[in-house]
Amino acid sequence: MLPKGQRLADDNIYLQEDRFHKPKEIHQRIAQRILTLLGADATLEIIDVGCATGELLFHLAQVLGQRHKFCGADVSSRMLTLAKTMVPAADFIELDISAATDKLGRTHDVVICSGVLGIFDDLTIPLKNLLKLCKPGGVVMIITDINEANIDLITRYRNGGGIGTWQSGWNIFSKQTFETLVQAESRGHRLSFQEIVMPFDLAAQPDPMRTWTVDMNGKRTRINGAGLILPSTFIEIHT
Repeated sequence: MLPKGQRLADDNIYLQEDRFHKPKEIHQRIAQRILTLLGADATLEIIDVGCATGELLFHLAQVLGQRHKFCGADVSSRMLTLAKTMVPAADFIELDISAATDKLGRTHDVVICSGVLGIFDDLTIPLKNLLKLCKPGGVVMIITDINEANIDLITRYRNGGGIGTWQSGWNIFSKQTFETLVQAESRGHRLSFQEIVMPFDLAAQPDPMRTWTVDMNGKRTRINGAGLILPSTFIEIHT
């Protein structure tokens, strides 16, 4: 039987790091994609689901401007406390995107979910909720690892030696699974998938589950200490 995994890493990582003034590569890509899609003159409602300490929202406010209405959602009250301090103009809500609910609040023009979906063993409810949060004519932006082959992978990991807690967080679902689940909600939704290739090398860190890059067939590829090849993908769902 697959052991139930816990998610232990998030608070330890995000509360210990400060990337507000040195934004992640993917945060820069998200900001530029919003500008490309919706233009510099639009006034938008934007939510970051799984916002952690608010680093992405902080960057979006810097790049897109303060006129937009920003919102962050996360399950960690500790991280939300810091996010409220760093992005005081934004609204923040404590929300479990994997819980079935009709009380998600207002809808948004742009719904972002970056680096979150891999912690769930079933994407049905998380994807349903992300789509519920999006206005008609809006866009859901998801950054996650996907499999081009029609194979879904559920993982658990722990420190070696047969000790420690089984953890979750590196599930990889297929492109077909995303298409099937989204089309079950509405065949009017349009999906696109773009592979993300890091423009620079990432070095291995003391924590073996933090990703680094290696060269595979001439392409910079992310891996982790579990031996997983991680095909990071930018998914857009236009509603």
